[in-house]
Amino acid sequence: MTDLHSHLLFDVDDGAQTESVTREMLEKYVRQSVSVVAATSHSSIDQPEYQHAFDRVAAIAADFGVRLLPGREYSLAAAEEQYASLQTLGNSRFLLIDLGRFSVNSALSNRLRDFPHPLLFAHPERLWGEKAVENARFLAGRHEGFFQLNSGSFLGKYGTASRKAAWALLNAGFCAVISSDAHDVGDITLAECRKLLESYYDTETVSWFFERNPQRILSGKSPRRIVPHRSWLTRIRQKIRFF
Repeated sequence: MTDLHSHLLFDVDDGAQTESVTREMLEKYVRQSVSVVAATSHSSIDQPEYQHAFDRVAAIAADFGVRLLPGREYSLAAAEEQYASLQTLGNSRFLLIDLGRFSVNSALSNRLRDFPHPLLFAHPERLWGEKAVENARFLAGRHEGFFQLNSGSFLGKYGTASRKAAWALLNAGFCAVISSDAHDVGDITLAECRKLLESYYDTETVSWFFERNPQRILSGKSPRRIVPHRSWLTRIRQKIRFF
């Protein structure tokens, strides 16, 4: 599997604080069959500091058999400020951006219009709640934008509202990739999330969220929009369990 959103670089942001934690995270990635990880530290740290941290952890990751890729998680303001030197995911065309608490409207759409890269919006289910599908439809209709959901959201890590929003976005076709957004060892839950999804959808469908679309993004291709097929029984089971 591929994780396009992780804070495993140590002592740079609110992610891993020590090399020991980073090593524990890498061990867990290996146990979960994750072989490619994007080190998407927050853009509040400057590029030389990020590069130094990335280089030392990339060497450690290689010893674990994990391929570490560069990337940053940008707030909208930081992306606009650093416009001339944006770090894309794995040096692809795609930019990971956290919209925070901005209202999704025409004013926001106008601010996003000038970005030179297609956008991967980070964890919208944690930001938008009941308006998640409405907001995703608005942005997807105006930009080359896609949506990255957190594995922990499906498992209830961030509360009921985020869990409901995650399932609603996925079922509506607004989930391009599922990533961990791991800040610590316990956040790495891709295997658990994948197992849960495979109890409702076929294996091929689920593979798009964890493998195929992440690889398309890294190769510069737009991810496919996947609207999972749900039988009447699946709809009932999900409604009883999650809604």
